[in-house]
Amino acid sequence: LPEVVSSDFSAPGEDEWVFISGLLKEALQMTDDYRVREGNAQFKMFSQTIQEILAQQKVLLPLVEARNNRLRTRLEKGLNELLSSEKLDQNRLEQEVILYIERWDIAEELQRLQENCSHFITEMNEQSRGRTLGFIAQEMGREINTIGSKANDAEIQKIVVSMKELLEQVKEQLANVL
Repeated sequence: LPEVVSSDFSAPGEDEWVFISGLLKEALQMTDDYRVREGNAQFKMFSQTIQEILAQQKVLLPLVEARNNRLRTRLEKGLNELLSSEKLDQNRLEQEVILYIERWDIAEELQRLQENCSHFITEMNEQSRGRTLGFIAQEMGREINTIGSKANDAEIQKIVVSMKELLEQVKEQLANVL
């Protein structure tokens, strides 16, 4: 078969290399420009989504307070009934009350969620690596899940689901960044 081993190909000349080099530089600059635009868009999306999570948390606060009042009333009623009983182990009662209070108190989780959101934004502003942001988002998810599991309130659960959806958006975009 003719020309299987040889070809008519000739190396580009100096003028062709200058032209190709110019196109290559232009393509690389366009790629860099695109990456900057995409990074700015991601930064804006992350900022807005974290702010939405914090806004949802603020909506939670009055609901948590109302829930705490309902639980406090129910606890006081139950305690009054128990205190009227003659067979009462005071130490056991105190242990149960403390356990009950710890089980439904979500103030600590709300505080840690807010701290994690602030940490996320700080790291993002310092141009942190995506893995660091991923770990912070994971911690935010833990706090949101704990709030949901302790809530025992339908309205709070709805907001928790909304917060989970927002956080999932962040995690999906972080996976793209990595």
